[in-house]
Amino acid sequence: MNEIEKKCPVCNKVFWVKFKNRKRIYCSNKCRLIALHKNPNQIMKKGYTPWNKLKELPSKTCLFCGKVFHAKPNQLKKRTYCSRECFYLYKKQNAKMIVKKCLTCDKEFTVSYGKRNRIYCCQECQQIVPHSEESKRKLSEKMKGRIITQFHRENISKALKGRIFSKEVRKKMSNSRKRLFQNEEFLVKYKKIMGLKPNKIEQKLDNILQNLFPNEYKYVGDFSFVLGGKNPDFMNVNGQKKLIELFGDYWHKGEDPQIRIDFFKQFGFDTLVVWEHEFTDEKSLELKLKQYCKKGVNING
Repeated sequence: MNEIEKKCPVCNKVFWVKFKNRKRIYCSNKCRLIALHKNPNQIMKKGYTPWNKLKELPSKTCLFCGKVFHAKPNQLKKRTYCSRECFYLYKKQNAKMIVKKCLTCDKEFTVSYGKRNRIYCCQECQQIVPHSEESKRKLSEKMKGRIITQFHRENISKALKGRIFSKEVRKKMSNSRKRLFQNEEFLVKYKKIMGLKPNKIEQKLDNILQNLFPNEYKYVGDFSFVLGGKNPDFMNVNGQKKLIELFGDYWHKGEDPQIRIDFFKQFGFDTLVVWEHEFTDEKSLELKLKQYCKKGVNING
């Protein structure tokens, strides 16, 4: 017989194994689990439960906060921290720092070894140099399916809190956003992602317009019509260059409607601004709409 005699180190029982199983140490799975837990008092004890059914798992002390935590025996050797937060904080405090030079302003800055590929000192410098199409594609693939933990969200919030961009950067960001909203492909994607629909007050105004002027005004607040990077709420589709904007009392509080009127005026459009509180008196609102639509006079109360 091609068998080898072995002795179990837990229960001292002599057992035989085949040559292909010569690396086997314990006589049974029960002894293996006992040895794994290093609990010799449970040897050959009736009612023994495996580690996944134990009331208390083996414990270890966190390297960062000193908290005692429990883990599975096979994970205990690898784990050093009680949580990911402790892991990130420890790495942050003990990270290897590298001095680099900014590609835009030539200013020296320090980064951790994990961020050694960073080439800009700040976000302002990064936005001055636009990304290439290849770079955008790589960033998109890298960020796909990424899950941001609550700990990361809080860190991002703290980093951006109270941050003030310079006038030059704000202007560039504004122009970049305006160019995006003038791109038809972007607007199609944006509409699909946002799933924009008229809210209750917009539906109410739409019903009034359809009753007074059937098929003359269309809701375009879902970015189906953009003028100079701005999106009006309703547009005349009967050959007249007229727009109607609906201002909510909460979101547009303290806003001057004349700014919106003057903006669309430069493109040759007359604009009527309707406020949310005007719906309390629908007769006056209907009169206002009739005067604007028939005479073409811009009346704003």
